[in-house]
Amino acid sequence: YFLSVWVFLLFLKMQYKKSIISYIILLFSLQGYGQQVKKKYSWQHLGPKTIPPSNVDSLQWTSTGTGWIEDVLIEPDCWYAGSITGGLYRSTNNGQSWKKVDKDSHLQMGTLCIAKKGNILFRGTGLTHYNEDFGFGVLKSENDGKSWSQTGLQFLSTEKKPTWALAVSPNDSNMVACTPNAIYHSNNLGETWKEVFSDEKIDFRTAIFSNYKLNLCFASGNRLYKSLDAGKNWEDITQRLGIYNPKVATKINYKFERIAFCEDPNIQGRYLAFYSYGKQTYIDESLDFGESWENIYTSYAISRIDIHHAEIAIAPGNSDIIVLGGVRAYVSKNGGATFSQVTFPFYLDNRFAHDDIRGMQLFSPNEFFLATDGGLFRTTDTGATWQNVSGKNLTMMQIYGLAELKNGEIMLGCQDLGTFKVRKKQWLNVGILYGDGGDVLELDNDYLTLSGGAIRKMEKGNLLSSTFVHPPATVNPFTGKLVRIPKYQTDSFYYVGKDVWLNNGEQWQNLTSTLKSGQFKATGFNINKANTQSVYLAFDQPTWDPSNLRNKFYKSENGGQDWQDISRTLPVLAWRHITCITSNPSDENEVYLGLGTMDDGEIHKVYKSNDGGETWTNYSEGLAPYETFKMYHFTNSNGVLIATLDGLYYRNSSMPSWQKLKGKIPPIAIRDFEVNEEDRFIYAGTYGNGLWRMKIPRKMLRY
Repeated sequence: YFLSVWVFLLFLKMQYKKSIISYIILLFSLQGYGQQVKKKYSWQHLGPKTIPPSNVDSLQWTSTGTGWIEDVLIEPDCWYAGSITGGLYRSTNNGQSWKKVDKDSHLQMGTLCIAKKGNILFRGTGLTHYNEDFGFGVLKSENDGKSWSQTGLQFLSTEKKPTWALAVSPNDSNMVACTPNAIYHSNNLGETWKEVFSDEKIDFRTAIFSNYKLNLCFASGNRLYKSLDAGKNWEDITQRLGIYNPKVATKINYKFERIAFCEDPNIQGRYLAFYSYGKQTYIDESLDFGESWENIYTSYAISRIDIHHAEIAIAPGNSDIIVLGGVRAYVSKNGGATFSQVTFPFYLDNRFAHDDIRGMQLFSPNEFFLATDGGLFRTTDTGATWQNVSGKNLTMMQIYGLAELKNGEIMLGCQDLGTFKVRKKQWLNVGILYGDGGDVLELDNDYLTLSGGAIRKMEKGNLLSSTFVHPPATVNPFTGKLVRIPKYQTDSFYYVGKDVWLNNGEQWQNLTSTLKSGQFKATGFNINKANTQSVYLAFDQPTWDPSNLRNKFYKSENGGQDWQDISRTLPVLAWRHITCITSNPSDENEVYLGLGTMDDGEIHKVYKSNDGGETWTNYSEGLAPYETFKMYHFTNSNGVLIATLDGLYYRNSSMPSWQKLKGKIPPIAIRDFEVNEEDRFIYAGTYGNGLWRMKIPRKMLRY
C-alpha cells in the first residue's frame, strides 16, 4: 500500500518528465521486490559438508559420518545415493563431490529406493522417522534428476504409505512397487498402477525381477512372495525356506523381521535368502528359481538381522563371493560355507566403514559399495580395505537436539552419528559418545548430552571421557529433552523423557510419578521464563473418548511439585497429542502449543490460550498438516516460532497467518532449534540436511 502511494506521488511530481508506462513498470518492480523480501530469509548452511574428524585416537570406535543412506545405485559414469530423510544425491566424479537432485518447493521426502530403466530414473519416496509414516509415491526423471514428475503411483500423506521397494523388468515395461503392506503393479513403466496384493501383517522391503526367467519376480520383508506373471499375482513361499525342514529345526511358528533376498547374477535359477530367528542367522539356497530351498549356512556369529539391517548380494563374475549386510558387513569367498567380518568402526583404520548397512551394490568380485548410516563406502579388494566415497556435499545429517554454548559454539546430537561440536563450519565428533546422539545442555563446568537416550556428563576440558548421570528411568527416548531452569544460577535442570525428572545438582526427583501416564512419554514441556513456577506438561498417549478426556495435559503453579489435569479444556486432544509448548515471558497466561498427528481436512497444528489454559483458540492458519516439534516465544516481542515437519514458521499477533522462513534451507523437518536474540541468530538442526543458521530480521525482535 505504502509503495503504491509513494509511486503515485512520485508520478505527480514528475509527470512531465516520464511516461506513465515507466511508472507502471516501476510499481510492479517494487511490489515484486517487497514480496521477495517477505518470502526469503538469509539462511546459511553450516554443514557438515564432509565426514567430520573425531577426537578419539586411531583404532578406537567412532560413529562419525555424514548421515543415513538407505539405497544406492552405481553406474559407470554416475552414482546415486538416497537418504532416508534428506532426498537424493548424484555424483559424476566417483564420489568426490555430490549434488542434491531433488530440489523443489514441496516437502522434503526421503528416497527409500532407486531404480532405472534406460534413461528413466525412478525413486520411491517416504518419511519413516515420525509418529506418522507416509510417502508421496514413485517419482521419475528423464534427465538424471534435474527435474521430476509424478508417476501414476501417488499417495496422500494421510494414507501413510512410504514406498520401500521398486523393481523394473529387464525385458519389458513391467514394474513392481512395495509399500509396507501392499504390492503395486504397472505394465507401462509407471504410467498407471494397480494394487495387486495387500496384507496388514506383511512388511515389505525388497522387490526384484529375474534376469533369466521371463515374468518371474519376488517381494520380501517379514515374508517371502513369488510371482510368475510379472507381478500381477503373488504366492507366499515363506514356508518353503530351509528353517521349516525338520532336519534344521523342529519349530513351526516362525516369525521373521526381515528376509533379505538376491538373485545370483552368474547362475540361472540360483537365489539366496538371508534371515534370522531368535539369535541365529540362516542362509538358504534355491537352485530352481525359488521352488525349493535348502539351508547352507547357520550361525550365531552374525547378529541383529532385523527389519532395519538385512542385505545380501552375490558378486558378478564369481558366485563364491557373497556379501552380507547387518550392523556390519561380512564376506564369504567359498559360496557361503564361512563368512568373515570385513567392516569395523575403528577410527582411521583402512577397514573402517560406518555401522548399519542399509543397501549394497556389487560391481565385480573385487568392487562393491555399502550404503550405511554414516555415508557411502567402497572396496576394490573384496572388503579387505574400504574407502569413504561420501565426498563433499553429501549432507544428510539427522539432528535430534542442539544447544548454543556460551563460547558461541554449537553442540548437537544426531541419528547414529553421536555428538558433535561445531565452531562456525569446523566440525568435531565427540568420539567417546558412540551411537545415537540427542539433546545437549551446558552447565557451569560440564556438558550434558543424551547418548542412546541416556544422559552423560563430560567436563568441558575433557571430551575423552564421560560419566553416566541418568535418572533411574527404564524408558530412554532418543528425543528426550534437557531443560535448564530459566534465570536459575545453579546446575539444576529438568530431564523430559518418559517422565519429568528434576535434578538439583546432586539428586533426582521424579515429578510425574503420581500421574497416570502409562507407558507413554512426556512430549510437550514449558517453564515460563519470568515465572519459573508456571509449568505446562503433556504426554503423547491417545485418548479416543472426548467425554473422558484426561491424563494428557497438565499445569503446575509450583514448579512441578503438584499438577492440575487440564486435558478437558482442549477437546481436540481426544484425537491428537501435544508435541511442544511455549509461553509469553511477559504474560504467563498466554500459552501456545503444537500438535502432532497428521491432519486430514481442517488444520489443527497450533492452539493459543490467553487465560492460562482455561480456554483455547485454533491458531493454525498458514500451517501445513504435518507434525510439530518445538516452539519458542521471543522475549521482548509477541512473535512465536514453531518447528514442523516442513520447516520453521513465524507469527505475531498482527499477522493473520503463519509465515514460513523460506530461503536456501530445504523444506525439511526441524526437530530442534536455538534462538540467540542478542546476536540475532536462529540455529536450525534439520533432520536430514545438517545444521543451518539464519540472521533474524530486527522486526521479529520488536513489538
